[in-house]
Amino acid sequence: RESLPQLSESQRLKAAETLARLRWTQENEAIRFFQPTGGQVEFIKLIDGGFICISGAGNGWGKSEVLAAIFAAAMWPMLAPPELAIAALQNWVHPKRGRIYSMPAELEEIGSLQTAIARLFPKGRCEAKRGRYSYPSVFQTDTGWNMDLFSYERDHNEAAGPNIGLQAFNEPPPEPLVKEAVARTRAGGYI
Repeated sequence: RESLPQLSESQRLKAAETLARLRWTQENEAIRFFQPTGGQVEFIKLIDGGFICISGAGNGWGKSEVLAAIFAAAMWPMLAPPELAIAALQNWVHPKRGRIYSMPAELEEIGSLQTAIARLFPKGRCEAKRGRYSYPSVFQTDTGWNMDLFSYERDHNEAAGPNIGLQAFNEPPPEPLVKEAVARTRAGGYI
């Protein structure tokens, strides 16, 4: 049976500091530790290959989680884990504006999308505002990104206007909203 090495006082202090930094990172920069499933890895790889990527994944696959992770990796590329460190996200050349479209229940504070954003976006590096909803729906990052959440209940004409570099649909969308999303990428980007 082996015994643990005896540490000096300075070694114990250094080890305690290292553990404290690791705990802080786990609590505040959870995106660093995101581990996508096999299907999610395949979906992430598709982003490097095209402008519109489609996943036919059903409930329980982790759509909300992987979408929040993809957005976090684009907004904070220096924090992205290896599976999300793809060229399209690491070398962002499109407008630094994002939008996630979804069903109203997924956008509420207890919805899967809000839960994933709260868990994976780095703490203290993003200001969340309520916008037109009773829950956080407009996000501004310390890296110059703006992101908003858009409910399927809204009229598709309300999505018109800005160039948006990164967009995602969390559930199958209404066709007029898809057409509007494509129009938002006129300055380049991904859906």
